[in-house]
Amino acid sequence: MTTSDRIHETALATCPPRRQHWIDLLRGFCMLAILLDHTEIYYTGDNLISYHLYVADALVVFFFISGYLFCRPNNYGAEAASTLKGRQAGDPDSRGGDVQTDRLPLRLAEEPFPLRHKLLSIIRNLLVPYFVFTTALALPKSLAHGLPVEEVFLTVLTGQASWFIAALIVGETAFALLLWISREKWWILSVSALLSMGLCIWSAHNGRSFYWQADNACMALTILYLGYLYRRKEAFFNRFHTPYHTFLFFILFIIIKVYVHTEGVSLLIEPIGVSDWPVFVVNMVVAVFFLVNLFRQIPRLHFLRPVEWTGSHSLVYYFLCGGVPLTVSAMFQRLGLPYDGNYLHVVLAYVAVWIASTVLVWLTYRYLPFAVGRWDRYRNE
Repeated sequence: MTTSDRIHETALATCPPRRQHWIDLLRGFCMLAILLDHTEIYYTGDNLISYHLYVADALVVFFFISGYLFCRPNNYGAEAASTLKGRQAGDPDSRGGDVQTDRLPLRLAEEPFPLRHKLLSIIRNLLVPYFVFTTALALPKSLAHGLPVEEVFLTVLTGQASWFIAALIVGETAFALLLWISREKWWILSVSALLSMGLCIWSAHNGRSFYWQADNACMALTILYLGYLYRRKEAFFNRFHTPYHTFLFFILFIIIKVYVHTEGVSLLIEPIGVSDWPVFVVNMVVAVFFLVNLFRQIPRLHFLRPVEWTGSHSLVYYFLCGGVPLTVSAMFQRLGLPYDGNYLHVVLAYVAVWIASTVLVWLTYRYLPFAVGRWDRYRNE
């Protein structure tokens, strides 16, 4: 195990990162947006609210937050480095003296990126859940869509059973390797992010698709880098976290959405069907800054806790966001409540989808924690 990994693991033990409620709240909001999109499609057969007005933004925000969480705060690991030095000197209880004068690197960011730790995290928190859920849902998916079972299992093996999670797995793995190889040098990361987006655009223009959503992963890597950059320069971006700047980003957000709607711009991410890449990039930046600014200013409110809980468990919600809306829509049809142009029926179906999904998510985390990478519960028992 490298010094970086030892400092990183000591940091987790001495000063474990605390959840930031704005992240869970924003994730919950985006997850609810995706549930609405799938509910409309399965219940009515189409998007009543245009996909390009909100769905692409929700997906981009998920990638951005993942990149934000990639970065270690500048002071993260200082106490751990001091503790580690004291232990190496033979004093297991020592903090290692004055952390400002110690020769041992105090900022975890100055150590090589903890690649081993991150790869294990990707395997435990993304890859294992991907295979568990897509395999468990393969037979129901085969029956519901009338597809051969072997064809559905093939999509699992090739990373096509859940495109977003597959793209996130590949994107995070590539970004972790990039951070480790480059030693987090800005110019290498910036050039690599631009090249990655270029590969994404090239594959889209040539109608190429790849196993394990490599084309979407190229887009994801670029957005991961933006989230990482935001975290590294958070002190600079904090000056824009004001009601004035939030309102300014809101106005820009409305303007870009009006343009997208009136000009018929496609922002489709899967399969990649972006019709105007400059508009896509501007929309992505404006949407992310507006939503991050807005949610960072929302205090922790009791009535928003269900949304926050949804965000903190969004991984399982995502795996269920196809099957549950499909099942609820079928039940509404059997109950004599088909969509007849009354959007109130869509709202009722949407609420039913959220409730049913929440119950299943709770049961998963309660009784099948291994499915979401929580092996520590079994070790504790």
